[in-house]
Amino acid sequence: MDVTKLVATSLQLPLHTALHRAKREGRTVTYTGIGLDINSDSPSVNLKVTYQETNKLARDFFIIIIQEEIRPQPASGEPFEANNEASQRIIELEYELQQTRENLQAVIEELETTNEEQQATNEELTASNEELQSTNEELHSVNEELIRLMPNISQKSKN
Repeated sequence: MDVTKLVATSLQLPLHTALHRAKREGRTVTYTGIGLDINSDSPSVNLKVTYQETNKLARDFFIIIIQEEIRPQPASGEPFEANNEASQRIIELEYELQQTRENLQAVIEELETTNEEQQATNEELTASNEELQSTNEELHSVNEELIRLMPNISQKSKN
């Protein structure tokens, strides 16, 4: 089951990446400040993924924690208001970040496909190598038999 399909769309890429990194690196991966929407009033969450190594027969086991990020209030007690130019820049950067996430997801999928193809090719090469080794052993046996029979053949040709 693909657990990334169970979360909001904006969390799917970070969760997929965190799962992959946690397993590959064998450590806990934490991402903070993941926005759930482009709207600046939307909550942000922190994502924490821990990979639990199990035996080879069991499936992978992860601990996933998604926690709402607590935003500190400005010291003055008044809400922070960004000017229009800063707000526009933030929206542009969030859009660029989303595009980058989508591009990275496409690259990850492409790399996974390439990896699967390389694994299939490797399996084919391994099978071919085993066949060649078997043929080589047969040729070695035939060669030894010919070497063993060579004196008899030489003896008969002299007579």
